[in-house]
Amino acid sequence: MPASTAHVNPTLPPKLEGIIVKALEKDRKLRYRHAADIQTDLQRLKRDSESAKLLVARKGESLDRRRKLWLVIVSVSVVLAALATGGYFYFHRTPKLTDKDTIVLADFENGTGDPIFDDALKQALTVQLEQSPFLSIVPEDQIQQTIQLMSLKPGTRLTRNIAREVCRRNQGSAVLEGSIANIGTQFLLLLKAVNCVNGQTISSTQEQASDKSHVLEALNKISVETRTRLGESLSTIEKYSAPVEQATTSSLEALQAYTEGKKAHQAEEFLTAASFYSRATSLDPNFAMAYAVLGTAYYDVGEGELGTKNLKRA
Repeated sequence: MPASTAHVNPTLPPKLEGIIVKALEKDRKLRYRHAADIQTDLQRLKRDSESAKLLVARKGESLDRRRKLWLVIVSVSVVLAALATGGYFYFHRTPKLTDKDTIVLADFENGTGDPIFDDALKQALTVQLEQSPFLSIVPEDQIQQTIQLMSLKPGTRLTRNIAREVCRRNQGSAVLEGSIANIGTQFLLLLKAVNCVNGQTISSTQEQASDKSHVLEALNKISVETRTRLGESLSTIEKYSAPVEQATTSSLEALQAYTEGKKAHQAEEFLTAASFYSRATSLDPNFAMAYAVLGTAYYDVGEGELGTKNLKRA
């Protein structure tokens, strides 16, 4: 709390102290929300002061003292405006995450009408972010358990509102909300981190892809930028940020098949999962992750020889 204006300068109007206290109030609900509000109160103070000056003038107060008084008020007005501006940016500064915070990935909003983007982009983003030693992503099995506790059907899509509720129930800090849309023949990708408690945007970044073949490249760029904005150091990003195409596949079709296989695998539909994984490897013969889970799926159905073959290939 600042020192009383009466102690600093006994000639200052008592109402000025109230304006100063309100400008520096820690509770945002009690603090000035706009500089215009301060200006209104200062203009009101000026009006009252001018009325007081007329009264004082009638009593013979010197013109010099009145000028000094108004000079002080004007000077304090400038300081208050600066405090209001600085206070606004201080209390509205964008918070960053720490390595103790957890995040939930929402499903991508697909505005293109092309089903290839329904799940593949989220899977690619997951792989990219899981490389980070800084970020902690709520695992899929934990998310599904939470969805069941919310009385929702298994496999329910994580829309913005559902993802935020899942985040809150897991004491998470933020939700990553991705979207893709058409801009003529190009694609616009947006990735936004939102505080799941108060809905405040923590970071927002976007990137354009010239065509479908460059969408994963654009996704890699916004994921790296988001990691930076969330507070991860450049040193770990440089060390642990293999491009999505390198960590997974450059084929969206293969990535989509892989994602469908993971869904079936989680539902313990192992033969269906193996079929999707096999399609992913046929679309991209160098898709190591797909070979690995294909080998696991074969083991799950008792095909040990095929399982070993694909794990070795992976």
